[in-house]
This record gives sequence, structure tokens and C-alpha cells, in this order.
Amino acid sequence: MEFFTPDVSVQVEGLEVMVNDRNDLREAVMAARANLREADVQFVEVHIRFPEEKNSAIAYVSAVAYVDGQTNAFGRELKINLRNVDRDWLISRVESITPAL
Repeated sequence: MEFFTPDVSVQVEGLEVMVNDRNDLREAVMAARANLREADVQFVEVHIRFPEEKNSAIAYVSAVAYVDGQTNAFGRELKINLRNVDRDWLISRVESITPAL
């Protein structure tokens, strides 16, 4: 939880959870742990932008997950907003995006 801001927001297509703060995130993680045997998640094609605002960054990543040993991957393009808080980069928002064609 220490990698996320207190007001973290997560909205990912295909996930049926709403996360509006660390408590929601903690509950979502605990529910996932109770229902999964294993998950292998890889983040590929990571691109990071630093807007003019010095205390923020935006990462665009492709996330690929294999859940419970399945051979079919679950993939999403994600936009991750980061905020520099007391010299630590914390995740403040995660959302799925539609890739440009």
C-alpha cells in the first residue's frame, strides 16, 4: 500500500472493483488473494512522460497477466499517474486506455 497515494483511484476495464482510496485498494487485493492461486503479471513497453509540473509523471504500460496457470493472457493498456510525495514516486491513478491504431 505504501506505493500508492492515500487517494489512489483505479478504473481498469474488465475488473469489477472500484478503487477510490487505499482502503478500497486493500480490500480489492485481499479479495483477489482469496480467489487466486497464482498470478504472473508483466509490464512491457513502458513509456514515461514528465509534464511541466515537476511533481508528476505519467507512465503508459502494457500489462499482461496469466492467472491461475491459464494459457490465455489477460492484457490491458494502462495509464498510470504518479506523484512525487516527499521524494517518493507514488501511484495516484491507474486507468485502462484504448490504444491508438
